Amino acid sequence: MKLFLPSVSSLILLATSALASPIHDAAEGGDAGAVGTWLKTGADVNAKDETGRTPLHLAAGGCWRCWGHKEVAELLIAKGAKVNAKDDTGRTPLQVASLWGDREVAELLIANGADVNATNDQGEASMHYAARSGHIKIAERLIASFANVNAKVLAGSYKGMTPLDLANRYDQAEVAGLIDKHGGKTGTELALIPRLAYSRNQLAIVAKVGLKFSVLFSSDLKRWQVLDTVTIDESPHVYVDETAVKEPARFYLLQLVE
Repeated sequence: MKLFLPSVSSLILLATSALASPIHDAAEGGDAGAVGTWLKTGADVNAKDETGRTPLHLAAGGCWRCWGHKEVAELLIAKGAKVNAKDDTGRTPLQVASLWGDREVAELLIANGADVNATNDQGEASMHYAARSGHIKIAERLIASFANVNAKVLAGSYKGMTPLDLANRYDQAEVAGLIDKHGGKTGTELALIPRLAYSRNQLAIVAKVGLKFSVLFSSDLKRWQVLDTVTIDESPHVYVDETAVKEPARFYLLQLVE
C-alpha cells in the first residue's frame, strides 16, 4: 500500500484554502456565477478572510490568479458590499485597485462612494498606490475626485513621502508630471511652504526654522503691502501685528525671502 505524503507547497495551499470562504475563492477567481450562488445561499457579502479582506478586496485585484473583476465587483456592491471596508492593514478595495491598475474597478468603486482619501494603517492613500505603480488613468480619476495630491505617508518605509515623491522614486515620469500639474509637491517642497493661523492680532507661522519671510497684509485682497520681515527661529513662530487694530479686518500672506 502506498501512502500519500503531501508536499510543503500542497500543505500551504490546503491551509490557505481552509482559511478562505467559498465566496472569497469565487470573487478571487472572477466567477460571478459562483459569487451569485453563494450570496443566494446566505453567504455574508462582507465576510472577512484570515487577513481581513472582504470579497470586494479580492475582486479589486492583488492576488496570484486575478487582476480585478468588474462584473464580480458590481454584483458584490449591488448586494451591499462595503466599498470602504478595510483589511487588517487598513487597506481598502480602492487602494487595491489603484495598486494593481484596474481602472474599471477603481471607477466603479469611486462611483459608489469609495473614499479617495482613505488611508491604510501607515497613512498611504490610493494616490500613493497609483503614483508608485504608474497607473496614470487611475491617478487622473482620483484627482478628478478630489484626492489629496500632497498627502504624506505617516509611517513605514515611505514615511513622509507624498505621491510625487513616490512617482519620482519609482521613475513614473508620466504620473509625476500629472501630479505636478495639479499642484503636487514633494515632502521637501511642502516643508518650505509656511502655514498661518491667526488669533487676536497674532500670527502663528508654522515653517522650517531658519527661513525668512516677508509678511504682507491687505484689507481688501486687492492691494498688498509689506508689513515686516521675519526669520523663523522656532516653529510655530508667533508674530504680533500691533497695527491691526487700525482696521476692522486684515488678510495676510507670507512671501519667502531668497
